[in-house]
Amino acid sequence: SHDGRLTPAHVELAEALRRPKGTVQCLLTGQVGCGKSTELHRLLRDEDVDRLHEIIEINAERELNLARPMHIRELLVVVAAALATRVAELAPRKKGWLGVAPNRATAIREWVRILAKDGKDDLPDPNTVPPLAFLSAVTGKLMGVPALLKSDDDLRDTLHTHPVSKVRELVVALRDELASVSERTVPVLLLVDDLDKVRDPDTMRHIFRDHLSTLRGLPLRWVLTLPYSLRFDPSAQIPTDLEVPLPNIKVVARNAPGVLLPNACSFFQQLLGGLVDLDLFDPTVIDGAALLSAGIPREFLRVIRMSLGVAKDLRASRVEADHLRQAESLLRREMQPLHADPVTTLELELVRVQQDKLRPEQP
Repeated sequence: SHDGRLTPAHVELAEALRRPKGTVQCLLTGQVGCGKSTELHRLLRDEDVDRLHEIIEINAERELNLARPMHIRELLVVVAAALATRVAELAPRKKGWLGVAPNRATAIREWVRILAKDGKDDLPDPNTVPPLAFLSAVTGKLMGVPALLKSDDDLRDTLHTHPVSKVRELVVALRDELASVSERTVPVLLLVDDLDKVRDPDTMRHIFRDHLSTLRGLPLRWVLTLPYSLRFDPSAQIPTDLEVPLPNIKVVARNAPGVLLPNACSFFQQLLGGLVDLDLFDPTVIDGAALLSAGIPREFLRVIRMSLGVAKDLRASRVEADHLRQAESLLRREMQPLHADPVTTLELELVRVQQDKLRPEQP
């Protein structure tokens, strides 16, 4: 491997998840665009992981508003909604299923009343309607809550008046219900992608430092994506069973910053060759895009895509070095507002220094 790792990230995670018993809770981290989502998709295709777990997937960027401050309660409600959806999928297939257990039905019904936008409980009585009718009503209510939480501050305020432990009880109730309707006696595995894209530093610490114990206390196995900058924050002590960093491709040596390393050259050529015909590019374009990428595959492809666009606009039959230079200029112009963002500035500074070696003037 380019950085000395002998095991791909998804293989390392899969090996941990093959343990037959106990909770296995893992964090996957790396800069945005380095391939975390790709590794999670590969993990999902692992036959042993699928066979040994009832898998619940959540895309945090789609289900949560990551652009504003967020509380652990909101993440727990999103997990509850995903669990309810999976229960509704499996319950009709479960032979002899008699409906949601009475104690869990009471807890779930109370939370639906709390989370309903109008504060009303219009769920049917589980004792007077068919089990699937009650479950369908519960699932329908819970599935709509994450979307409401994104923009409804009143609903968020209502949620925040209830202890985190109570929201956790909703997750536990639905997890237990999922275990009862599953045809397999296997652990529930929660995969949360894009949680590393949380932008607010206080939210990062709130979820991954102050309330990681809340997540670790859930009767679930999980793999979460961790904001990369937290790895460089000495105040963030993050206990977990396994942390897997996915580093950038090393593109240059410190003493030769303008010369692409042979391994990086090979890596990016293979990456691009799997998508388009390499004959469309002057070799200097591929090397130049790799140097501009900082070793992040998604950034490499962003440069390549822009270069192709420039060449197309100029009706060129091949992408040349001049097209790359124009693409670089356009991309730098796009990034100017991002560099002015104070959160981005802080994150860039955090990853610039090594852990426990902050400069004296660093706040």
